[in-house]
Amino acid sequence: MTPTSSAPSAITPVSRLHQPIADAAPGNVTQDYDIIGYGDEVPGVLALVAAAREYRARAGKPARVLLLTAGDTSYGVGGHLIRGQLCYLDRTHLAPSLRERHGMGLYGDPAAIYQEFLQRAGVVEVGLDWRRGDRALREMLSEAGVQIVDRAKMTQAVKEGNRLVAIRTDDGDTFRAKQFIDSTVNAWLLQAAGGGKVAGFGTLGLPNAALPVSLIFETQSLTVDFLRRAEASWIQRFCNPSDTQAQQYLNIAAGGDPRRVQWFTSRMRNAAGQPMTMIVGPDYIDVRCHVLSILYHAYRGTSWDLEKTKFILDSPNIAVLPGGRLSWNALLCFVTAPEAEALARNAGLPTERMKQEVEQVARWMKGFGQQITVTPAHELYIRYAGGMTDPINPLPGAQMLAGGVPATEALGTFGYKFDVRGGIPGLGQKAIDKGFKSLQFLSEPVPVFNFGIRHAISKTVPNLAVVSPASGYFGIAPAAGRIVELNVGVGQGLGVAAAIALHQNRTLADVTNLEVRQTLKNRGKLTKVYGLGQTYVKEFASFEKTLFPKELPLPDGQAIESPPIDDWSMHWAASFIKILRDRKVIGGYDDGSFRPDGAVRRAEFAAIVGRAFELPLRRPARAFGDVPASYWGYGAIQKAVQMGFLSGYEGDQFLPAAQMRRCDALVALVSGLGLPAGDPKLLAIYGDRSDIPDYAEQAIAAATERRMVVNHPQVRQLRPTDPLTRAELAALVHQALAARGAIGAIDSPYIVQPVDPSILPLFADLEGHWARSFVEAAAIEGWVSGYKDGNFRPHDSMTRAQFAVLVTAALNPQPRRPAIAFRDVPRGHWAERAIQRAQASEFVSGISADRFDPDGLLNRVQVVVALASGLNWAAEPVALLDRLDDRGQIPTWAQPRVAAALRRRAIVNYPNSQRFEGSRPATRAEVVAMVYQALVAEGRVKPIRSDAITQGATSPVAS
Repeated sequence: MTPTSSAPSAITPVSRLHQPIADAAPGNVTQDYDIIGYGDEVPGVLALVAAAREYRARAGKPARVLLLTAGDTSYGVGGHLIRGQLCYLDRTHLAPSLRERHGMGLYGDPAAIYQEFLQRAGVVEVGLDWRRGDRALREMLSEAGVQIVDRAKMTQAVKEGNRLVAIRTDDGDTFRAKQFIDSTVNAWLLQAAGGGKVAGFGTLGLPNAALPVSLIFETQSLTVDFLRRAEASWIQRFCNPSDTQAQQYLNIAAGGDPRRVQWFTSRMRNAAGQPMTMIVGPDYIDVRCHVLSILYHAYRGTSWDLEKTKFILDSPNIAVLPGGRLSWNALLCFVTAPEAEALARNAGLPTERMKQEVEQVARWMKGFGQQITVTPAHELYIRYAGGMTDPINPLPGAQMLAGGVPATEALGTFGYKFDVRGGIPGLGQKAIDKGFKSLQFLSEPVPVFNFGIRHAISKTVPNLAVVSPASGYFGIAPAAGRIVELNVGVGQGLGVAAAIALHQNRTLADVTNLEVRQTLKNRGKLTKVYGLGQTYVKEFASFEKTLFPKELPLPDGQAIESPPIDDWSMHWAASFIKILRDRKVIGGYDDGSFRPDGAVRRAEFAAIVGRAFELPLRRPARAFGDVPASYWGYGAIQKAVQMGFLSGYEGDQFLPAAQMRRCDALVALVSGLGLPAGDPKLLAIYGDRSDIPDYAEQAIAAATERRMVVNHPQVRQLRPTDPLTRAELAALVHQALAARGAIGAIDSPYIVQPVDPSILPLFADLEGHWARSFVEAAAIEGWVSGYKDGNFRPHDSMTRAQFAVLVTAALNPQPRRPAIAFRDVPRGHWAERAIQRAQASEFVSGISADRFDPDGLLNRVQVVVALASGLNWAAEPVALLDRLDDRGQIPTWAQPRVAAALRRRAIVNYPNSQRFEGSRPATRAEVVAMVYQALVAEGRVKPIRSDAITQGATSPVAS
């Protein structure tokens, strides 16, 4: 065992400091720390960085943190990601609709510390240069004050009671600490400390089965263009039955099995017949078919059969690295679970037989006719070597598919398919023996689940957590749970938990998800949480329960049963949900979950309102072509339709599987309850009022009046066209029942509180505006209107066309000259008639003989002159203008008309009423106010008191 040594690509390593204490054996070293991480897989490394940072923030002083690893860090710090050179990173998999809904990028919103690591390592998308990754990790460790001791093979884990207190290594050194984090792929420290670990896929009853390991290799001088051309050429040849040589190669790789030949070729073209060639990204290559695999196995004379031949070159994931290097995750090596365990205990070093297979790959690639070098990684990528059996809260695949831990306590969300690359030996036959005809359901869904830390903390050793594929992932869950990105998120949470436990003299097992979540939130490190409950949960739960072995060895001799999934008790809508669940109005799922954020279908909505309300049947039954009498929701749909909550669509369709939108749910509730239309003015309280469909306005106003609307997280954001969630449905139905007096009211900050419509402005953006009285008076008379979003936009400039519409509506002018058909106001233009009428009555003129410029803006002097001209006010002495502060800026030609308007108090300006500002574009509010004042001067409307009116004479003067 030695202190870390410097790799050529690394920064100066963190030194190891030994300070012997009194009870150390002669020649040995005992060192005290606060937190020790055993193993240097990236999730564990970043967990220690997070712990050191958080403790310093809490205590104002550094913690003593040690990274202890059996690996040789002269080849890099970072386990299989760095020494194993796994340069093609597996990132979260999310549907585009989910990313768009939550405003996320291609790879979602990973843990903050992982994003920092990727940025420091210069990762563009998925390609990690392991040399830069090593430097990034060393920098982060050094900055956090974490020490490193490498090549430290553990010989004993020392405990006091049930707590781990020290680790002894093969050279006699002892390292003591209060909290421990195990990031080895086989939970080596947990095993040594007496915690339970199952071999292989023991939680599926397959303790000898393991995923294959990979020996990553790097090529130099093999270009992307060469691979592209070669693949495209061989796709054409393999798909040509007349190409004898190509068919011979196919037959060798398929082991003479025609079905495998057909499987190979079916993946070479898509449904449209286009070749499935590789996809080349900025730092990666995704190879979608098995051309390279077929060529290699034909060269080797072996079939593409992992269990039979023990090695296959799989369809590769390739990272494109600087300097013309390509990193290949392709060579799969078959291992049993005991073999995977032995490899992990030997620091992940490859066997001689594995190295020999890479040499065969190198010989094959040299045949491409280029000066190609192939260099294997120092360590193996061990995907899964079994996991802990004693987590506080196991995380099975069914719970992943149900959305994971409750959103209110989640530390983040991860999405990844149940990927068992190379397969789980024996799984298919065992499933058949247990009565499963097909395992297709395992490959279809991509779980998008919230995670915490409780599946990674040991019950048996409460100050020890495991953050790696060996965490408490049960059943099929390791297929997604083994991914580094997920475990870094868990590791960040465990680091925070370790700091909390250290600072408060507690153990890791005592720290809750909620405490860690709140800390991350306070630090600005909490990422988006968006787990989804999906279909197939029941199938997954049944599958995992059936295959889970009763004989699984556990420390306390007790069988582990996954606890019911509680995904709602800490939810914002928990109060609404609990009341309706207790009343049997709305239910959950077999696994105990409620899936509060799942979308509501029309059939489900019908079933719930049918259970919630007993109302007279006001409509006749209706037959729907897509709802046969055998459909599970037939009776509920008929009841909801007859009570008036729902109706169908054209063609006698009900669309039972269509998602309900929030606005449609409110319309349905108001309709079914027979509530009168509400005052649309109430909708001004919603910031997204413009998104409300016209047909829903009165119903939503009625619901708002009766406190039936519940909006989370922003109470003033209705989100009318968003899909309705189960939690939102519970809240809306509860409030509808409360509005009828059928259920007691409850307090919630998300219930929209109505206001008296009489105190609301007609337009949402006129609250407190100086021109509110003028605009509302004009709107009531029908001279002006606002926009669809409920706003008037008083500060927008007034166009010439808008002015023509306003003066013709408000002043009803009579023609005094022939109208002109302007060539830029075509027939059918929205303001055509108003423009011709305003021009004929001399309120406006064209900008030339045949052009009007309808979208042109009016400045204030033009508005005043237009009103004075159209109303035929006599010119006044220009001396009146001396009352204006900016009198000298009024054009000479306009002064008599402006003086006429000033004498009649038809000029307004805010906030300085004694300035004219004639050259400034007139706003919509100003023009409406000046038109209103012109009507006051004409004696046609009552005066409005306003400080914005420019004072030019003691009293209005009629023309």
